[in-house]
Amino acid sequence: MIVYLNGAYSNFDEVSIAPSNRSFRYGDGLFESMRLVNDHMLFWSHHYSRFILGMDYLKILIPEAWQPKFFEEIILRLVKENNFKHARVRMMCFRSGEGLYQSNSNEPGLYIELQELDKPYFHLNTKGLSLGLFEEVKKPIQKLSSFKTNNSLPYVLAANYCSENNLDDCLVLNTEGRVAEVTSSNIFTIKGSKIYTPNDNEGGINGVMRTVLTKLIKKIGLELEKVEMSIEDVKGADEVFITNASKGIQWIEKFGESTYTSKLSSMILAKLNERVMKDSNL
Repeated sequence: MIVYLNGAYSNFDEVSIAPSNRSFRYGDGLFESMRLVNDHMLFWSHHYSRFILGMDYLKILIPEAWQPKFFEEIILRLVKENNFKHARVRMMCFRSGEGLYQSNSNEPGLYIELQELDKPYFHLNTKGLSLGLFEEVKKPIQKLSSFKTNNSLPYVLAANYCSENNLDDCLVLNTEGRVAEVTSSNIFTIKGSKIYTPNDNEGGINGVMRTVLTKLIKKIGLELEKVEMSIEDVKGADEVFITNASKGIQWIEKFGESTYTSKLSSMILAKLNERVMKDSNL
């Protein structure tokens, strides 16, 4: 696989990272994961905006050349070099300076890779997922929590917990004990005909798919409310689904003793695919 690192295109196995790399040492950087279909990045404006906002928050310098077209040209060359049609794109920025916690430079480094996908659009999982509860590490309610940083230890530990307990995913809580998100996705619940998702300031990632679906759900005439979501709210829901930019929507079948259906989740995903085919910048 051909990847991009700081202006060079190389085989994946030939890329090396210095021990002084700040992402390696401190997780000093952030990343975006997005879906590419037929040479077109879905919801690209949302991903680009979050990426640049994250760099600004981390005080990593933003080169004047780093406009949307700059990244598009790199990604499309990688698509051509790897002969991919559909792919998951991972775009990572890191502070390139050296030093201890205080870096001697805020200049950025950039790494981009692709993972081939065999399907162009989103598909609902045929078998519902099993959901658990991870309580060991909680997300702080702060601005940094909304970005996808290179320090992902809470999610790594949560994923390990899922593996150890034969779960597909698990709730991640904030420091107030409320639901922030799940391991690699945002969460929505459905009760009756009303849809709920945690408030923007509850410690979860500011997910691109969450943003897209929030707009879409309202456009198709459904009622959505952002709330302080409790564990009991999840248990008492009729449906639960999780979302991210790579997989779209996945429905949850079981959480403890609670079981759920996927009727409305399936309809929302169908509407999402309709909109994606017409306009990816929802």
